[in-house]
Amino acid sequence: TLSLLGLVLAIGIVVDDAIVVVEAVQVNIAKGMTTKEATNDAMAKVSAPVVATTLVLIAVFVPVAGMAGITGILYQQFAITIVVSVIVSSVNALSLSPALCSILLKKPEPYKGPLGWFFGKFNNGMDKSTDSYMSFTNVVTRKLKRSVAFIVIMTIAAGIFFKLVPGGFIPEEDMGYFYANVQLPNASSLQRSDAIAKEIEDILINTPEIEYTTTATGYSLLSGSTTPNNAFFFLSLKDWSERELTAKQIIQKLNMQLAMKIKGAQAFTFGPPAIPGLGNGSGFSIMIQDRAGNTPDYLQSNAMKFIKAATERPEIFNAFSPFQSNVPQRFMDIDKEKALKLGVSLNDLYTTIGAFMGGSYVNDFTRFGRLYKTYIQAEPEYRVNEKQLANFFVPNNKGDMVPLATLVRIEPVYGPDYTNRFNLYRSVEVTGTPAPGYTSAEAMAALEQVATEVLPPDMSY
Repeated sequence: TLSLLGLVLAIGIVVDDAIVVVEAVQVNIAKGMTTKEATNDAMAKVSAPVVATTLVLIAVFVPVAGMAGITGILYQQFAITIVVSVIVSSVNALSLSPALCSILLKKPEPYKGPLGWFFGKFNNGMDKSTDSYMSFTNVVTRKLKRSVAFIVIMTIAAGIFFKLVPGGFIPEEDMGYFYANVQLPNASSLQRSDAIAKEIEDILINTPEIEYTTTATGYSLLSGSTTPNNAFFFLSLKDWSERELTAKQIIQKLNMQLAMKIKGAQAFTFGPPAIPGLGNGSGFSIMIQDRAGNTPDYLQSNAMKFIKAATERPEIFNAFSPFQSNVPQRFMDIDKEKALKLGVSLNDLYTTIGAFMGGSYVNDFTRFGRLYKTYIQAEPEYRVNEKQLANFFVPNNKGDMVPLATLVRIEPVYGPDYTNRFNLYRSVEVTGTPAPGYTSAEAMAALEQVATEVLPPDMSY
């Protein structure tokens, strides 16, 4: 949007200096000078102002293009567009415009016929408008009190219109790519996530507007975590000239297909953030904070109440959070005193458990001209459940092998796969999109109102 505004301003700026040159030459010709004399005299008078205005604009917008943070990203393209157009305008006004003026301009003569009648009426109307504007300007500027009153009135009117017109962040644009997030039920295996991902890939491949699809099973960009019940897709669209639908229309169509065809998971597509790096996706994002240090279950239950109340508002199209606090897990309780009595080093015990149950890096080796990493890990069939711990042993200080099952105890527990911290508080990120016809500012205002009404006193946002 700002780039388009800069382009519109650039169109005017590119021809602005040339118009100044042409008007100055035309005035001199009307005074009786020849075209060459009129051009030389006009350039002697306007060259310095043209150069001065160019340097001032460049001095203003070049530092803006180098600003850091959100402001710099917002105005970078805008500033570069203005600077380039100003330079082109100055070069044109100081070189090509005077040359064309000396060749093409002539002493004006009145037009005859229908064209002359039209130009006469147009000039008379323009002169009356100019005289009316100058009369109003003289009335306002002759007295200081009138000028101050006029400025105050205009400021109040601008403030009223600013309040009446809905505000918002940068609107979503078709950047040529978007994302898809998949979340399966808690504790779903990676194999199950991969099967669902293949079903979604079939839908994406049959979408003619999509050119490339990249799948990351076991990962979610929304949560930033690697969990087996998640999958994420990076989708590249064909060139804008090769498709009729925009990215937003494609997202809406795919969301309908995923909702109807994918039954074993929650899958949806969404666009990238308006500014790369500012958030994980398009729409809005709000962090629900637990400022009292309560349990993850308490945080999730209140976050779900917030999401339910938010989706009932007309300003909110959808709201979603990948956070789950009741994921089935296994807690391994190590009997340290028993391990020490049996002569088992705790370091060896931890290393053995980590290597067999998870995996441990050993070294690197080179083969076929490539570098490979070596990991040690138990085969999947030997770590299906906790009873198979009896298959693993750890040596003690006497060289005897002690079964792991005699040193550890497995308990089923429930908890979150991950937790987020925002300003040091445990938090849940809720993302979503505004409803059609509502701006991001209206959606955020609705979310703030919902948070005030729903969240308890020991929670905030």
